[in-house]
Amino acid sequence: CSPVEVYISYESSPLDIIWSISSISTEDTTVTLDEEFFDENGQVATEPTRFGSLKGKTCLPDGDYEFLILDKYYFESGGNVSTTSYQVIDASSGAIIGNGGQIANEERFTFSIPFVQSTQPSPTMPSQQIFSGTDCHKVRVDLVYDSSPVGVTWVLNKLELENDGTETESLIRFFTATDSSLANLPLSTELCLDDGNYVFNIYDGLGDGICCDDGEGSYAIVVNDQQIAKGGDFEFQDAVNFSLPLDVGE
Repeated sequence: CSPVEVYISYESSPLDIIWSISSISTEDTTVTLDEEFFDENGQVATEPTRFGSLKGKTCLPDGDYEFLILDKYYFESGGNVSTTSYQVIDASSGAIIGNGGQIANEERFTFSIPFVQSTQPSPTMPSQQIFSGTDCHKVRVDLVYDSSPVGVTWVLNKLELENDGTETESLIRFFTATDSSLANLPLSTELCLDDGNYVFNIYDGLGDGICCDDGEGSYAIVVNDQQIAKGGDFEFQDAVNFSLPLDVGE
């Protein structure tokens, strides 16, 4: 079998979130995982807690599977999008099988074991896009963690205007820290994005940002080698809106 791990970072209503891995090869049998819960301070807990996290582990035989995560009170809450985030990882190679966040009702994707990492985003994954080509804009997210990295999550979305005038967000890239070994370390993510409007959100489950109560963490957004935003001293969330191409003089 192949070891698979699931990491979930909860928002303020963790008991609203339901998730599962099911075997498609054996008539949708739900897979049992060993689960560990952690509170917002990274301490072991007995159940999902507000702004806490979960680590699930299992070993899957060869076959086809579906991962499902949903917010059972999405419609009752008036369509409020959950900021809960998740990663499913092939533990033998460290490859990300699937990840996402900002759950609107539900997200699901299928995958196979043994897992073979594709160079292109899977069409069954929740609209993650990494644009490439000679005309794209080189964007880099630079992050330096504080002493408590677990539960720090950043999300980059592209803003789209629908025909009826409503604005929607599509997920471009997402990352959540699930390992305390990232404490006080830098981590950079390089992207290649097309023209458009974007919003960068960073969340901290502890509510003290990434600076300066528990270390000197920070974040910066760099476009074509030009820093356009930086921060770190916030509480639960900070956001940056930007457009590509940059305005002249920006």
